[in-house]
Amino acid sequence: MYFSHIFDEINNREYEETELVMDHKVKDNHIFDENKSIVWNREQVISFNQELDRINKKQRELLQIANNRFTNDVISAIMDICNINKIKAGKVYSYAWKLSHSGGRHEIVDTAHDLAFLISEII
Repeated sequence: MYFSHIFDEINNREYEETELVMDHKVKDNHIFDENKSIVWNREQVISFNQELDRINKKQRELLQIANNRFTNDVISAIMDICNINKIKAGKVYSYAWKLSHSGGRHEIVDTAHDLAFLISEII
């Protein structure tokens, strides 16, 4: 794995399989249709909230898969450059994440890249 490939994947939004809906649940007394019965409206509230939970759960799962893929790709690139095992590369990744995660994925990769080349020069 190459860092340039990871940057391309970030730019092509390959690590962002989905965006969370995070829409708000409706309150128990929400009225979807004033012309329908109270029972019908309550059923719609339950149905809407359950569907929203299902969608958000699925999207969180997809986002976790994308995050895991990103992490594994960066660790793989570190392993290739430094010629170190996965455990050590994971520690380098963790440190890069700690230093730069607030700047987003580009910053994490940039920091990991710099650390990997520094380590490869030392080893």
